Amino acid sequence: VVYNFGVPIGSATGGFPSDIKMKDSVVPTVICGMDAVDAWEVVDHFWKAGTPQRKRNRGRKVVGFIANQIQKVQPGLVTVNRGPEGDGDETLMLNKIDMIPYMAKAQQEAHAKIRALQAQVDALIAQLAAA
Repeated sequence: VVYNFGVPIGSATGGFPSDIKMKDSVVPTVICGMDAVDAWEVVDHFWKAGTPQRKRNRGRKVVGFIANQIQKVQPGLVTVNRGPEGDGDETLMLNKIDMIPYMAKAQQEAHAKIRALQAQVDALIAQLAAA
């Protein structure tokens, strides 16, 4: 387990705390996941030379997001990483872990819509068969 000021923030296995005993006021979300996810532009890009990401991806094209764009539609998913004191360099950081609930909600909404449409199709087929 990884701790930050005595609070568990993750583990070597990739887990993150989510136990109900750590949460208050738990209610179903009212966000529309499909609208949230639809607002995120997915792009192809190459990391610029000299960035650690370029080295990690060996210069290959990758699929991803642009934090600047996400910040406009869901600012809570983006944090500002300030460079060493006095250099004025700031880099936007996208918290991809916090994007997962939006994607899960969008998937649930899509499945509900598919089930409703399938029920309509089944009803129409039954009507045609009875005619």
